[in-house]
Amino acid sequence: MRSLHYIALLLCILLQGCALALHGQTTDTTAVATPHRVALTGYVLDRDREPIEFASVRVEGTSIGTWSDLTGAYRLELTPTTDSVVVSYSSIGYQTVRQVYPQGISRDMHFNPMLGENAINLGTVTVRGEARPPSMERITTQTLAMEASPTRSIESMVATYAGVTQHNELSTQYNVRGGSFDENLVYVNGIEVYRPLLVRSAEQEGLSFVNTDLVERVYFSAGAFDAHYGDRLSSVLDIQYKRPTKLEGAVTLGLMNNSIYVGGKHGRFTHVTGIRTRMTQQLLAKMETRGEYNPFYADAQTYLTYTFNDRWRIEGIGYYSWTQYRFRPQQRETTVGSLQNAKHFTVYFDGQERDRFSTLFGALTLHWRPSSQGAHRLDLSLYNSNERESYDITGAYYLQKEADPTTGSDKQELLATGVNHEHARNLLRYSVAALAYSGNQRLSETHRLMWGAELRGEQIADYISEWVKLDSAGYNLPRDPNLIKMQSNLYSNVSLRSARASLYLQDEMQWQTPSGRYNLTAGLRGSFWSFNKKADFSPRLVASWRPKELSDLLVRAAGGLYYQSPFYKEIRIIEADAMGNQSVLLNDQVRSQGSAQALVGVDYNFLVAGRKFRFTAEGYYKHLFRINPYYVDNVKQRYLGQNLGTGYIVGLDVKLFGEFVPDVDSWFTASLMRGRQTIEGYGEMPLPHVPDYNLSLFFQDYFPGYKRITLSLRGVLTGGLPQLNAAEGFGRPLFRGTAYKRVDIGMQYTLWDRETAQPGAWRWLQALSKVSVGVNVFNLFDMTNIGSYYWLSDAYRNQYAVPNYLTGRQYDASLIVRF
Repeated sequence: MRSLHYIALLLCILLQGCALALHGQTTDTTAVATPHRVALTGYVLDRDREPIEFASVRVEGTSIGTWSDLTGAYRLELTPTTDSVVVSYSSIGYQTVRQVYPQGISRDMHFNPMLGENAINLGTVTVRGEARPPSMERITTQTLAMEASPTRSIESMVATYAGVTQHNELSTQYNVRGGSFDENLVYVNGIEVYRPLLVRSAEQEGLSFVNTDLVERVYFSAGAFDAHYGDRLSSVLDIQYKRPTKLEGAVTLGLMNNSIYVGGKHGRFTHVTGIRTRMTQQLLAKMETRGEYNPFYADAQTYLTYTFNDRWRIEGIGYYSWTQYRFRPQQRETTVGSLQNAKHFTVYFDGQERDRFSTLFGALTLHWRPSSQGAHRLDLSLYNSNERESYDITGAYYLQKEADPTTGSDKQELLATGVNHEHARNLLRYSVAALAYSGNQRLSETHRLMWGAELRGEQIADYISEWVKLDSAGYNLPRDPNLIKMQSNLYSNVSLRSARASLYLQDEMQWQTPSGRYNLTAGLRGSFWSFNKKADFSPRLVASWRPKELSDLLVRAAGGLYYQSPFYKEIRIIEADAMGNQSVLLNDQVRSQGSAQALVGVDYNFLVAGRKFRFTAEGYYKHLFRINPYYVDNVKQRYLGQNLGTGYIVGLDVKLFGEFVPDVDSWFTASLMRGRQTIEGYGEMPLPHVPDYNLSLFFQDYFPGYKRITLSLRGVLTGGLPQLNAAEGFGRPLFRGTAYKRVDIGMQYTLWDRETAQPGAWRWLQALSKVSVGVNVFNLFDMTNIGSYYWLSDAYRNQYAVPNYLTGRQYDASLIVRF
């Protein structure tokens, strides 16, 4: 393996990039037309006839060249010649197309190249970056069969991107530049999708909505995105499912994840359908709390399209998921502290937890393209979720200070003992129906308008009955000589029906000047919610400049006002009566949280030893206002339901992306950030999801000259987050947790590949395109990570934070058959 060798070359590559930046060659991108010049024009397209912007168009053997614009259009002006001319079309992530003109070019000509995706099939993820809007990063996913993470999800891959953090390998939740998970937008085929709201722990989480077997391409923005995306503060994950051109499919059998998908095309009809199941008993069995784990996750989804003609197309997506989590805990033992101050925590449990989550989603989309210059679409979608949480668990605990071996003492000191009883019967049902229209019109080759509107109806019913009773050393806490009080309780029987409306207008322009090429996207978004009767207006601007003298450099800037209209969780407030009983009320005075954002960044493409690399750096500042404070209870975010504060987040992200190993993509990212909030009644404090730093790595390799054996490595190192006692509600953090660090590795061996097999060999396998086996090692170095804390109190109200450790080293194996 050459992985260590190429990682060691990292500093050399950065120095080489700087040298190339200083000595970049001048590219003739805007030759002035004269009577003795001819033009070669056209559009650079992908295989779906979608435009590829910033594609390179070059005359081989010369310095003559240009780039495609926002619409994929290009114009290359040449001196007429009868000699043979070869024009190459290329873009990172696509196969190079070479067009030969043996008789030369002596008159104006038109050619539309179609670039296929440059996918070296290593059973990995191939991430591409040039054909994208300036505010977005494009990911082309071939397969995640070898993606080394327990969840096997696109979210775990996104978590290795600059500015993105993740603190629990069992969860698909991720945080972007200090924001909460609720601040992230997720679109599938242009339609917003949602996640369950009642999930309290990562073990309860089901499968990610996105089935990676069905994905064609992904766009991701870590902030300051344009106006045609919705109302969120942090990020956009925009996913498009594939429309197969022939019969295809795959079966994956593994110790934890199993899936099957089939797709094909029959005339004007295309279909792709996938089914997934996941069983994590093996993963959870090594958790500190021993017991009977019986989780089961499954989903099925299908994407269908029918093309009537060149102008009309209809498509539909259907989705159903089922999550069942059963757990009967028995015993837990945890040792914390240093050698001289070690504490031993023991709990004996009785009871069980039974949770069920089911989700149904369906959407229909009608596309109309009256001409090559304009397009319209109409979307109708329905999302329904039923979430039931039920547990009744008693734990008798003992916390004692261990003997100090450094002093020779064998005395153990009992610090706390008691019984903790947790009870819940919670039910949440909610539905979201939406009708949306969007359109775009190209006014010229460098000017396009986009617009859209959406009406959305929501219906929610929430029933909560939960309480926690704590008995410490024979005393019920909180102590009251006349009553038996709960440590905490919460009751709810509320429902909500509301409507939302939103619209946007966006203008995209591009122009060429002697100094280079400029792109400008300006938009305005407006929204209204019937529950609080408030409207928000969000102006957004994205701009970029590619200098003429250094065409491999792209300078970007973006900013605007971003609002996040509250959903059900954000409008709940807790009211306590004289006896301390807490109930849920809905606050119709809650306003949208807001953020004024500014971002500047650079992308620089360069070659090292003939291999493509790209260095990206982005600095950003976010001023937060109307903050609705929340605290984190495991993976659940509990809001105060009021706009009580202001704050800020400032940070720097850098990323080096490229072919550290020939023909496969890897990347390294680093982020620094700082965030603070000032809350009425509490003062200044850190934001809940802002670590000081984040480092991540995704690396791919193969044996030289033998690509049957491939490797992928995923590593993260993220600073700790502020911690507080969730049982006592919102407050100032008590301390900052430890760093999250983890390395996962996956290896795959290709048993059969039809493309490289000898003619006539293994004829009985000719119906299969590829057969491979994979082995993953999760948490390769068995690093200790903390997911949350179990808080204890003794009779004197002293608090002890006992860490809930995450998973250690685990092994997984899979068989993947493709056809």
